[in-house]
Amino acid sequence: MSTTLIPVLPEGASWNRPESFDDYDWCICAQMAPDPCALIYTVEGREVLRQNADSSCPLCGGSGVDPQDPSLYAPHVEWNEDNAEVLFNLLGIADRLCGQQPIGRMRMHIQKARAALISRGPSLERPNYQEMTVHGDAIVPRSISRGLDVEGMRERLDSLERLLGESVSLGCREISWS
Repeated sequence: MSTTLIPVLPEGASWNRPESFDDYDWCICAQMAPDPCALIYTVEGREVLRQNADSSCPLCGGSGVDPQDPSLYAPHVEWNEDNAEVLFNLLGIADRLCGQQPIGRMRMHIQKARAALISRGPSLERPNYQEMTVHGDAIVPRSISRGLDVEGMRERLDSLERLLGESVSLGCREISWS
C-alpha cells in the first residue's frame, strides 16, 4: 500500500496531457490479447483488443480500449505506507489515511519537520526490521521494512516541497492525499 499526495485543481480546471501520452490505453479486461501495448495504436489492433475484451466491462464497455483518467497526468508524490506514517508524524499531520490541506499550511508543516530533523535527527530514524511468522515447519519473514534515515526523510520532504511549488504554478491552493 502507498500514500499518494496530489494537488487539488481549482474548479473547472483539468490536467494537461503531456505530449508523450496517448488519450487511451488498453483495458485490463483485454489483457489476454497478444501484446496489448502495441495493439492500441492501430485500427486493426483495437479490433483484436475488442475481440479479447469482456463485453460487460464497466471501464471500456467491451471495446478493450480504456480512456485515460486525466488525473494520471497530475504531478504527485508517492510514499510507501511505512514511510508515509513516519513522514506524517514528522509533519505533525494526524489524518494519515486521507486528507487535504492548504499548500501554505503544508509548507509550515515542512518547515517544522525540517527543524525537527536538525534538532532530533537520528532519534526520528526508523530502523530496518523484519516481522517473522510461522509457515508450516519454518519461521519466515512476514514483512520486511528497509527503514528510513534522516537523509531519506530530507529527500522526501524536498520532493514534497517541489510538488507544492509545481502545484502553486498550476494555480492549485490545496494538496490532498489518500
